[in-house]
Amino acid sequence: MQCSNNIRQLGLASHNFESALKYFPPRRHTVVLPAPTTNIPTTYSSDGAVQALILPYIEQGNKSVLFNMNYGVNSDAPINTSFPALANANLAARTGDVPSYICPSDPSSALEGPTASPKQGRNNYMASMGGSSDYRGGTAVDGIFAAPNPSAGQVLKGPSHGSITDGTSNTAMFTEVKRGTFRNDGTGNFDHTTAFMGATAYTGIQITDGRTVPQCLPNGQNTTGTWLRYSGLQYFRALPSTFMYTHTLPINWNKQASNPAQQRYSCGTTSLVVGHLAASSYHTGGVNSVYADGSVRFLSDGTDFVIWQNTGSKAGGEVQVVNE
Repeated sequence: MQCSNNIRQLGLASHNFESALKYFPPRRHTVVLPAPTTNIPTTYSSDGAVQALILPYIEQGNKSVLFNMNYGVNSDAPINTSFPALANANLAARTGDVPSYICPSDPSSALEGPTASPKQGRNNYMASMGGSSDYRGGTAVDGIFAAPNPSAGQVLKGPSHGSITDGTSNTAMFTEVKRGTFRNDGTGNFDHTTAFMGATAYTGIQITDGRTVPQCLPNGQNTTGTWLRYSGLQYFRALPSTFMYTHTLPINWNKQASNPAQQRYSCGTTSLVVGHLAASSYHTGGVNSVYADGSVRFLSDGTDFVIWQNTGSKAGGEVQVVNE
């Protein structure tokens, strides 16, 4: 019940964001600033994720004001050369958990961040990219948070209510994902929470269905040189494994297998804009999901995959959706 209440807060926060700005939160922070040499309005980003953008709307205003979005949320580098260097610009904001972002059933004790620094806030509730593996969207099955990068000089915005033509009660918004159990510098370590990244771009069905992608299948670790272990270990960062999930794999696809040779995984490409990232949890039989109307539902592992895909899209025109 606590997990259900937590994820409900993200849904309500997104609605409060929409009430204030007339669009749902975008997947990533952007801002338009004059380019230093030309003064031409140019789009910049701190790489702040949607989970960082909605903090003021979940009664985390004190945490929100710690972010200085003129600097990278993870790198602390100025996003525009007109800003002076500022050591540890977002260190305080990165540090520590936001309680409502943590599922109490997740046993992972892994913490990301430099060894000598305070540890970074974690997250179990990921933003839906819908039925496509590319968070830049542009497909008929885009989810609430999938969207092309904005045109030069424009900010990235989330969808309006009117653009969710499948209906807010039929469209998933946030869903649970297991946190990684290793730091990302844990060389050689991997398990069911690890995502493996391949170098080959997806084409055809692999864009919308990860069930045949080699890195998602047993022994996926042998098909790639890039392993992302830090799923959910940086709530503030708009990197695939840290803030998003997709409807391109069945629910709990990567459930821990008793036989390691049969273990399946989330996966993606080394572009780090594309991923098949499964909804997953330690709850028996399924995951909690909050829909775009703010309702929370428990979705079972046995949910038909096509129906699960349909539930991810905001304007796919499908009739069947998960309604448990």
